[in-house]
Amino acid sequence: MTRTFKHLAPKVPPGPACVVREARLSEKDERREVAQLLASYTSEALAGKQADEGTALQAVELVASSAGAFVLLASVGEVYVGLAICLRSLSTFAAAGVVNIHDLWVDSSFRQRGVASELLRCVAREAEQRGCVKVSLEVREDNGPARRLYRRRGFRGEPGAADVPGNFFLELLI
Repeated sequence: MTRTFKHLAPKVPPGPACVVREARLSEKDERREVAQLLASYTSEALAGKQADEGTALQAVELVASSAGAFVLLASVGEVYVGLAICLRSLSTFAAAGVVNIHDLWVDSSFRQRGVASELLRCVAREAEQRGCVKVSLEVREDNGPARRLYRRRGFRGEPGAADVPGNFFLELLI
C-alpha cells in the first residue's frame, strides 16, 4: 500500500506540487530509483567523487531487509528530487520506538523550496503513526543550512543550544 502525504509544502513556488510518499522497497525498480538518489547524495557528500551505484543498491537492499526501516521519496512532477532513509531503533528511557533519519537529501536544484521541510514533516508523522516517541538525526557541524532547517523544524540537542546539553555522535570504525 502506498501512502501519499501532503501535496504542497508552503514554500514550494507555483508549478508542480511536491509529493512525498513511502518507497515501495519490495519492488526492484523502486529500489533502483532509491539507489540512484542515494548515489547522487553520496557523490555530493564526497565532494564530487563518483559514488559506486552498486554499493548504493546494496545499501538499499539492506534498508529493505531491516525491520522497521522505511524510505520516503519526494517528487516534483515526474522527477524524484529527494529522499529520507529512516531506521527504527528504540529508547530504553521511554520504552518506545525511535525513528532515526539516517540520510536526508534534496537535489541541489530543488533546495530552498520547502522539499526538505516537507520530508521532515512526513517523517515525524510516520514516526508518530508507528508509535515512536522521537525522531533523531545527525548533522555535520559545517552544514549550516541543514542545522538551521532542523532548528526551524523543532529539533533540539545541538551542541551550544541554550536549553539542552549538546549531543555528540561518536563512532568507532572496525
